[in-house]
Amino acid sequence: MVNGWELSGITQFSSGAPIQPATGGDLNATYAGTFDGRNYGQAVLLGTNAYGNAGLFPVVICDPRKGLASNQYYNPSCFAPPTTVGQQGTLIWPYIKGPAFFDSDLSLYKNFQFKEHQNVQFRFQTYNFLNHPNPDMSVNGLDLKLNFQTPTGAFSNTNTNALAGYAANTVGRRVIMLSIKYSF
Repeated sequence: MVNGWELSGITQFSSGAPIQPATGGDLNATYAGTFDGRNYGQAVLLGTNAYGNAGLFPVVICDPRKGLASNQYYNPSCFAPPTTVGQQGTLIWPYIKGPAFFDSDLSLYKNFQFKEHQNVQFRFQTYNFLNHPNPDMSVNGLDLKLNFQTPTGAFSNTNTNALAGYAANTVGRRVIMLSIKYSF
């Protein structure tokens, strides 16, 4: 009973994926409201657009990797809306690293031989056995959304979403699996 146990494990670590304009097309920026007495929606800022659905990239005005708070991955104050009709924002940004990923899995198992072609295997497996939470930035969440609109609907030159740049969610939980397998 004590001898013959096998232990197996794997640990994964990856640095954060880059956050670029391709993440949602434009950090899901909202451009709406009035500016200089005119109503500036996304279509107006793009100028003439046959399709009416192209992304409009914000302008990078400082290094979004600087001045970060705890659990913040980019500084939303470094982005501004393009204010010239028909002019696109910054297409190439500095490298912005998103949340890293860490996971450790562990397995313990033993085979008990009964007859020449019969055995029972006892298996104990844990996924994320350290129960390490990983920060997560959801593309559909507020953490990747810039908003250049005030609560009253007026146009804003700065981001009004206080959650932008923060990893508001965590993912990962410990999963334990026990199994017995009879082979014949």
